[in-house]
Amino acid sequence: MYRKIDRKTGAIDFKKVKQAAEVWRQFLIGETSNPGAHRLYFLYNGYFNHFDADDLPSNWNTYIHRSIERDLMYTESGNFCATFVKLGPLTFFGSIISETKDWKQDSIRCGDWTYSKHNFTPNKMIWQYYILRAKSSQKIMAGISEKQQKIIDAETLRREAEFVRSDLFRSLKDDFDQFPNS
Repeated sequence: MYRKIDRKTGAIDFKKVKQAAEVWRQFLIGETSNPGAHRLYFLYNGYFNHFDADDLPSNWNTYIHRSIERDLMYTESGNFCATFVKLGPLTFFGSIISETKDWKQDSIRCGDWTYSKHNFTPNKMIWQYYILRAKSSQKIMAGISEKQQKIIDAETLRREAEFVRSDLFRSLKDDFDQFPNS
């Protein structure tokens, strides 16, 4: 999976991106009852809580529960492209181009405003993408300036009682418990 979109590579057909966006718009406002080939999926990331794998970064639980981001994920070959919107413990995917067998009945699929639940086993592509994004998040946090870190530390100490009861604290504690040597 590639992080940066380079319009020169031709890996993404932006006409198809616009077409998918129009289909989703029509679906959301009720002009069509089904998004067709541009299927929509959402995942509850709580399935990954305390998940164990060799290549997980030490901020895994915090990333899975707390990060908010959006992206256009795709393969260099151009045979797969999807939107990626992560809002804390929920992730939404919108299929733009899917010529691969990677999208199986492994997520909750939306169509006709009904949801059919399937057992979830993340396919390799999505799993690698989550890990890539968690590692990227970790690098960003490591790059916080010393001045900003002092401000964060002072604010955390000033509101210590609130912080200890927060979801952020629980996620950080989960990371510490799961990755004690990091």
